[in-house]
Amino acid sequence: MLATLADVTARLGRELEPEETARIEALISDVSALVEAHTRRTFGRVENDVITLESPSELTLELPGKPVHQVMRVEIDGHEVTDWSLVQSALWRRWGWRLRWLDMKPSTVKVTYTHGGDAVPADVKAVVCQEVIRLLSGTPGVQAESVGDVSITYADSGGSVGLSAAAKRSLNKYRRKAGSVATKAA
Repeated sequence: MLATLADVTARLGRELEPEETARIEALISDVSALVEAHTRRTFGRVENDVITLESPSELTLELPGKPVHQVMRVEIDGHEVTDWSLVQSALWRRWGWRLRWLDMKPSTVKVTYTHGGDAVPADVKAVVCQEVIRLLSGTPGVQAESVGDVSITYADSGGSVGLSAAAKRSLNKYRRKAGSVATKAA
């Protein structure tokens, strides 16, 4: 999760009631997932992540989730290889990323590694807390009332969780650009 119960409590400026705790923890989890989906990235450190990539034509294989801390295992088409070097957040291999040097067909590279920052950026944590507080304040009930020709409008029950436009704007600097992935023809 991208924020804690203590982070939200500090911003609320009051102690939580026992019945609020479970709801706030659930909202923190929901908002954290929405932030990561919107930005297309994982914040914080990810241990033993396994990704599968198509082999590039270059000698380097860029790994997502910077910074890369450690690479534990690399496989090309199911065969473990050890003749690679980690250079910043990319793997370098003298013979490229095909199992056999002259192979024309792209290979599949499977990497097990640890990556990501050790701490969630402060502005991301702030957005998560603000969104949780915004969702908490959306209490259901009568929002408007008319007497002539009787009209009652009810407030949103808070059932749908989504990021506000302001939150999305704040997070856009972290948003990964969409890319394309090469696929094999059937």
